[in-house]
Amino acid sequence: MRFQVIGSGSKGNCYLFTDSEGKTLILEAGVKFSNAMEAIDYDVANVQGVLITHSHSDHCKYVVQARKFGLKIFALKETITTIKDYDFFYNPVVPRKEFIIGPYKIMPFELQHNVPIVGYLINHAEMGDTLFVTDTTYVPYTFPNLNNIIIEANFSQEILDSKLKDEMKFLRNRILEDHMSFETTMLTLGKNDLSAVNNIVLCHLSSTNSDAQSYIKTVIENTGKRVSIAKTGLIIDPFDKRPF
Repeated sequence: MRFQVIGSGSKGNCYLFTDSEGKTLILEAGVKFSNAMEAIDYDVANVQGVLITHSHSDHCKYVVQARKFGLKIFALKETITTIKDYDFFYNPVVPRKEFIIGPYKIMPFELQHNVPIVGYLINHAEMGDTLFVTDTTYVPYTFPNLNNIIIEANFSQEILDSKLKDEMKFLRNRILEDHMSFETTMLTLGKNDLSAVNNIVLCHLSSTNSDAQSYIKTVIENTGKRVSIAKTGLIIDPFDKRPF
């Protein structure tokens, strides 16, 4: 399995999974969709589908472009309504109801944000179980037998407290209520069995309220796993169930 980041963060999110047969699953459509197509040499026929987590533009701004490529779009019905496109082109997902897209088995689950949102547990024979979590204050579930984790680490509580004083309380509270802190990310990792995990990818980092290098160091010290920051151009290959 090949994992590639087309974009991650408030400017736009898009991630690609491509297996050894070239079958691609796209996660989020928050960047120009031509960027995702270029990454797979416009092999539209092998794109199994596009998963959307929620209706914010940095995650679905270009979903109509994806639909015009003839791709299957999967999202919550509330998200589909917000997109204001032709509903019949879209496939509604239901939290905790598993579905299959080609060789990918998908389990959506509820997260906590200021709009309806889901995370995804994605299974493929090559990469095992991969957890994807973004734009949430916390994760209400634990997951057994994980092999790879892609998880938000948007801001550091310490950095946020030092930068946003009382006069910026509204902005501080909005960040606290909408995104996952690195401290919560660490708690979430600690609550899950990581014994079979190969990769931990930290995504959706704030450009002003995070510290990528400190994050990497802390996660490695606490988990002993391979840790990456999701930034445009990152490729992990193999992104597999086994480390080699």
